[in-house]
Amino acid sequence: MVEFLGDLQAPMLKRQISKDVCIRHFDETEEKTVNVLMIGTGEYTTGYVHGAASNSDKGAGVVALTMFDLRSRGKVNRLGLCGVSGTKFPDIRKHLQAAIGDVYEGLNLQLETFPGDNDVDPESFKEAIKSFHPGDAVTIFTPDDTHFEIAMAAIEHGLHVLVTKPAVQTLDQHRMLVDAATRKGVLVAIEVHKRWDPIYLDARDKIQNLGGFSYMYSYMSQPKHQLLTFKQWAGKSSDISYYLNSHHIDFHEWAMRETARPTQVTASASLGVAKCSFNMDCEDTITLMVQWENLPPHVRYLHIACVLFSEKLFYRLELVQQSTHLHGLRRKVMSTLNKGFSIWAR
Repeated sequence: MVEFLGDLQAPMLKRQISKDVCIRHFDETEEKTVNVLMIGTGEYTTGYVHGAASNSDKGAGVVALTMFDLRSRGKVNRLGLCGVSGTKFPDIRKHLQAAIGDVYEGLNLQLETFPGDNDVDPESFKEAIKSFHPGDAVTIFTPDDTHFEIAMAAIEHGLHVLVTKPAVQTLDQHRMLVDAATRKGVLVAIEVHKRWDPIYLDARDKIQNLGGFSYMYSYMSQPKHQLLTFKQWAGKSSDISYYLNSHHIDFHEWAMRETARPTQVTASASLGVAKCSFNMDCEDTITLMVQWENLPPHVRYLHIACVLFSEKLFYRLELVQQSTHLHGLRRKVMSTLNKGFSIWAR
């Protein structure tokens, strides 16, 4: 599974490289714009929640605002917005105008919306996806249990996918997405944005020099009012460990890559506050205890896949053991990157 999506500079290669790496060469004459369908109309995409702007730090949204900015820079062209209830769209347009259009100059807020303003359709994403062309992109910021069906439909249509964490909730579904993405030749990325946070990047780099893994403790919380944002599905189809703690689960795995692996997971939860405050039957806290084992150097590996799209060539280097050959391979990838390639890691 692709875990991040973006152009990287050569100094960041060692920081970001993982088991599969695809490299794409960009021809200066190739088309730079992309059409993007945004699926999910809630807080993270638009900032609009329960009839008003969110009172969190995402009152103007994140995804739509970013796409409007990218369009002003000539990187994005056609934009679509898809939800379940089209009756929200008139108010969402007013909200976007007030939160973005009236605040930032030069941003075109034009959107194609699915379904129609008078319609309610839980499967509107299918029509929306078909209206875009292979090679376009889709963002998925919807309840956790809907990610798999939407992502699979987008992949089968040949769209590149950016899905919020957790991508899916089972290992089988994760593997099915990986297989489908490989078969269709598209990029599938999980939006784990803590990887781009300078504090987390610095911590990850420093961890590499501390020797074998011994102990890690992390804590993540959110205001109680966020339960109202997620009240339609919190404690029903997903929980706080999936949609929030997944940031630190990902960070831990990212920091340990190629040096250690988890062997056992146990969890405990506490209840009561959500029930008393909002009459919601969901966990207030979920604590994970994970047993890890350090791997001996001779079984550590780097799984590299190079894709040179411009020449329509595909190269895969199978499970290269960490040895002098691996260090030589890394130098070759670094040299390639310095010659004008961009890197996509998965």
